[in-house]
Amino acid sequence: QQLEAALEKERAGKCSEEQVNKLILAVAGEKNKVLQAEQERHDALKQLELARGEAVVQAEAGQQAAQLQQDLQFWKDKFYQEEERRREKEDQLLNLSDLNSKLLEMPDLEAKLESETKARVEAETKLKEAEKRVSDLQAELLELKEKGTGGDGGEERWLVNDLRKRLDGEQKKSIEVEDRLLESHRK
Repeated sequence: QQLEAALEKERAGKCSEEQVNKLILAVAGEKNKVLQAEQERHDALKQLELARGEAVVQAEAGQQAAQLQQDLQFWKDKFYQEEERRREKEDQLLNLSDLNSKLLEMPDLEAKLESETKARVEAETKLKEAEKRVSDLQAELLELKEKGTGGDGGEERWLVNDLRKRLDGEQKKSIEVEDRLLESHRK
């Protein structure tokens, strides 16, 4: 408005060209200030928008970080579960391996058991035979005592002593066989 008024005055001859030029420069300076203020306002809005966007990005990054933390915990738990399963399977394999070794030893154990059973049967047979001999000797001794020999008694004593020695020997053998039989039962 001042510039228009100055131009009117110049046309009317009341204002010098120099004054009009000063006014033009002053108006241009004011216009530059307005433009600069407008640019600063625009930059401030842009900065505000960037800050708002950055806040949104940070909030999203925070949410993503929390989600990543949850995902990480999930996969850690899954890893430990798989590790536990792997250990259990290893233990099962070891147990199966031990069982397989024992199964491979079974023919040896069966042969050993068969051998022990055979030895036990033989020992029982020998024990029965020894018991029968002891019984026979006891009967023979009893018969000799009842009959007597009719002599001076020396021969009779000799036979009785001989029978007693044989009886003692058979009883010792019987006890040894019984001991072996008991020992084989313990195995």
